[in-house]
Amino acid sequence: MRISPTRRGKILILAAAGTLGVALVNVNITTCLTASGILSVLVSSFVMSLFSLNRLELKRGPLKDGTAGGKISLPVMIKNSGRGTRQSVIVSEAVPFADKKVLNVPVQPLARNANIVITRQVYAAKRGFYKLTYISLVSGDPAGLFRTVRRFNLPGELMIYPESVKLSYMPIRIKRQIASSVLGRPIGISGMGQEFFGVREYRHSDGVRFIHWKSSARHKKLMVRDFEANASTKVSIFLETHRKSTGMDETYSNLEYLIKTAASIVNYLSGMYCQILFVTSTEKDRVWVSTGEAFGVKDRIMNSLATLMSTDCRIDELLRVESDYVRPNSILYCLTMSETPGITKYFDILTERGVDIRWIHAPAKYFLSPGAPASVHEPADLGMFLEGLVPFIARQDLNISRMLSYG
Repeated sequence: MRISPTRRGKILILAAAGTLGVALVNVNITTCLTASGILSVLVSSFVMSLFSLNRLELKRGPLKDGTAGGKISLPVMIKNSGRGTRQSVIVSEAVPFADKKVLNVPVQPLARNANIVITRQVYAAKRGFYKLTYISLVSGDPAGLFRTVRRFNLPGELMIYPESVKLSYMPIRIKRQIASSVLGRPIGISGMGQEFFGVREYRHSDGVRFIHWKSSARHKKLMVRDFEANASTKVSIFLETHRKSTGMDETYSNLEYLIKTAASIVNYLSGMYCQILFVTSTEKDRVWVSTGEAFGVKDRIMNSLATLMSTDCRIDELLRVESDYVRPNSILYCLTMSETPGITKYFDILTERGVDIRWIHAPAKYFLSPGAPASVHEPADLGMFLEGLVPFIARQDLNISRMLSYG
């Protein structure tokens, strides 16, 4: 527990020192009464501040993971085990994922044996994995001369997933195919064909007659039967994390924009039957890959996106290592930041295999911090792309849902 004088308390301490000095030099009843009065106020305030947080118990409530841009709940339970009523206190905690780095919540006076739950809420501004440790109770004396802080070691862990945009529509049918299956028949995916394909979670557009009641009871949510459609859907996502091409602002950089775009794509695909190949570079793995059914790999990909940091790996290295694993007749979302002319040769090879390439390029100069001088929207420098596919140039104010709806 730490006790320190407030600004008002410091002034009164100086006044007490001055009057005490005068009383020692010029001994009379007036100076002695003044000095003793000020000293008695200081001593009584210090004693009350010393016991202001005595017999108060604090516990951390259960933490739930959240999403950047949304509200995060940080509940705590506080109990007054003392014999009398306690004055108001402040619950204070460092929250590195929020815009305001410290969360202060006032608590009403606590009656004897009172036990209350405080639902603290804060907006998460940054994604990531966070380990929370200390929570402090802040109080003092009624005169406001001293400030008392008592720290509680209450560890907790919290994952903040990247913000994503809810997509109403994203075209996931390839524009052209160069081959069918070995039997000459289209490979099955979910849709509205005749043959049963599997069971998935209910969507608002589904008819009631397709509800699979046994699966709904087992999963405790509505599940529907899905049927075979006409063509398979395989989607690859290559996300560049090149450090030198990343903007300076941690929250509004081009890397954060592309992570938000990737999270939106993965969330949309997880509600469908399709295969995902996700490739990026992390601090731990030079080339990080996750592949499988969209519903099955969603959590692993979102965990990676939540903690993803910039690296020195460029997009051409990712394509060189993993482009051979991109399926023919599939869709490739290539999310880049660096100007790497060499990637066009990989695009040419993939295009010959029937891959529908959707290239989104986000230069750092188009992503500025709020309040920074707005840059003139210069025409995008497409000189390095003239030999092949031209990318979709992303800007900070570009709506992700609208961008992805074009395909």
